[in-house]
Amino acid sequence: MEDHVFYSLFERTVHLFKICLVKARHPNTVAQLKDFSKEFLTNLVPYEEFFKTVSKFQQYITIVIIENVFKQDVIMSVIEVLDMFEQANQKRSGEMKIKQAEFYNDALNKDVDLKK
Repeated sequence: MEDHVFYSLFERTVHLFKICLVKARHPNTVAQLKDFSKEFLTNLVPYEEFFKTVSKFQQYITIVIIENVFKQDVIMSVIEVLDMFEQANQKRSGEMKIKQAEFYNDALNKDVDLKK
């Protein structure tokens, strides 16, 4: 908090959380929370943290598939969250975007039938 550059980021975060709380009291809450999450990921998560988070999700997917300990519903939830990250990534400015290849997972595409 001593870093003055951080103030605008902090204030924007607080503002978005306030909007989230207000919207959570209304119909269509899930869609609005997804919009909030994308807005947060697009504008407030620094490149390194964004990249590390996507990488950790991908590592999780790969490990549970290779060890054959995954549950279909959990994998689908992780994919849904990664999709939100991917949509946010598309909206991020050039230097803040991570490579599209980071959203591709060989283990998932080769070993899991997502249509089931």
